[in-house]
Amino acid sequence: MCKSIFVLILGGMLVFGTAKGDIPTADSLLTLLEDRPPPRERVDLLIKLGAVWYRSDPAAAFAPLREAIATEVVPPYPQGRIRAWSRLVYSYLGRGDFDSARVAVDHALNLAGQIPPETCHLSVQQAAAALEIRLGNYQAGNELSRKGYDLAVKLESEPRKATFCTYLGVTEDYLGRRMEAIEWYRTALPIYEKLDDPIGLQAIYTNIGIIYGGQELYGDALTMFRQAAALQEEKGTRVYLPASYLNIAQTLARMEDIAGAIENFRTCLCLAEEIGQPHVTASALEGMGICYRKMDSLDAAFVYTQRSVELHRKTANPVGLHNAMTTLASLHHLRGNDQKAVALASEAYAFAQKNTIHNILANATSVLSLAHTSLGNSADAYRYLKENKELNDSLLNAESIRRISDLATRYDYEKRAELKALEQDQRDALQAAELDRQFWIRNLFMAGFFGLMLIVIGGLIAYRRIRQINRKLAARTKEIGFLNDNLECLVADRTAELDRSQEQLQDYLFTNSHRVRGPIVRILGLLQLWETGQFATQAELVQMLEYIHESAQEADRVVFEIGHRLEPNLGAIPPPVQSPATSAYS
Repeated sequence: MCKSIFVLILGGMLVFGTAKGDIPTADSLLTLLEDRPPPRERVDLLIKLGAVWYRSDPAAAFAPLREAIATEVVPPYPQGRIRAWSRLVYSYLGRGDFDSARVAVDHALNLAGQIPPETCHLSVQQAAAALEIRLGNYQAGNELSRKGYDLAVKLESEPRKATFCTYLGVTEDYLGRRMEAIEWYRTALPIYEKLDDPIGLQAIYTNIGIIYGGQELYGDALTMFRQAAALQEEKGTRVYLPASYLNIAQTLARMEDIAGAIENFRTCLCLAEEIGQPHVTASALEGMGICYRKMDSLDAAFVYTQRSVELHRKTANPVGLHNAMTTLASLHHLRGNDQKAVALASEAYAFAQKNTIHNILANATSVLSLAHTSLGNSADAYRYLKENKELNDSLLNAESIRRISDLATRYDYEKRAELKALEQDQRDALQAAELDRQFWIRNLFMAGFFGLMLIVIGGLIAYRRIRQINRKLAARTKEIGFLNDNLECLVADRTAELDRSQEQLQDYLFTNSHRVRGPIVRILGLLQLWETGQFATQAELVQMLEYIHESAQEADRVVFEIGHRLEPNLGAIPPPVQSPATSAYS
């Protein structure tokens, strides 16, 4: 499962190594080409057309890419030719023509050496790394991918950076460094999410799932494969959806969930036949046969395995073909057709021995041993049984070595992760301490600032109060000084005023005791005479009333004169009233 799916996903990454973007249609590109654009623009349109046609038919991409390479552009346009040669590499890889792919890489590298580093150099680096990976030169592919990643970081090309992260994950996995591979895949994930590239995300989920499956972490692997399938159904990118269901079915089969595996194999068959992916269809048929064999449904298993062998022959997939042939041979043996089992297993054995494919050799020798035993060929049965045991022992030793290597790698990875976590904790603690220190410094500064502001405000208020008090004191001092300067004058004025008041009082007392009392005494005397009956006649009584009237007017005039002396503004003193009796009375 791992290698075939890696090749499938990697093929998608080779062509779709950038973000999804707005992909033009072939018809729109052909329409633009019919308008006879300038040579430089024509080259770009031909490269885009080749990329679009590659999606549906890799062989159809050759014509526009070759025309782009042959188009003469003035001034020279090496960037376009570099991109065309790089795209052509993927087309050659798609049909297994590795020699032509190497020639295309050399042409692209030669052109890239003539211009300064720019984005087109990333295309060359990617194509060269892809070729080495497809040839199985994983160390060389890893080194080229690292150089490409560094250049992508330098040129700030996010799509290429994600692609090289994926290549590094693939090569690290093949080199046995699975934890490092997962780290590279996880580095690529956020970039693909940012670029909204479902094909890249699907490749990452699938490759991580394959690594988990190789470590027998089937639950984690199943989660990754299902995420890849859900993403493709959501985004409508159905090209790799059959492969995702194939991975899900194979994982469920390893988990002994035969019913679930068969259901997903059927879904994979429907999608693969609908899209037109015979290699995936053949793998699904083979998986169906294995599941029905586990269910002891030999007839159904035989039918599906036979169809798988026929389809593998049509798709020219020798590894898949001979692997399916060993499965078909074992079914022939179980059905009692040992001659046919020997024929099929012998063919698979010869192919595996020639190409040193140990798992097919082990399966083929097991079937041959059982079939020859049934046929009575003891010598051949013993020879194949012995070889099978040696192969199984070597495979067991290789598996043990791989498991030990995985454990050591996981231990080193977990140790590095623990050290990283400790370092991160230390950084977090230092950062927290620094934040705490800055917090207290900031608070102390704010407290000092507000304290200083309060002091300044209090000082300003006190200063204003002091200024007001000083102004009042200055006014009082001035007033006191004025009073001191005019004190003698004030004393003299007060003394003179007191003297005037004393004189007025003495005059008032004299006037009141002599001049006011005289008229009053006369009035009282007249009244006393009237009371004793001294005025008997009417004439005397009238005379008495005139005397009383004159005395009252005199008293009134004296009182008014006293008031005028005390207050000069009362007006003029009224003249005395003359009467006939005044002279006689006085």
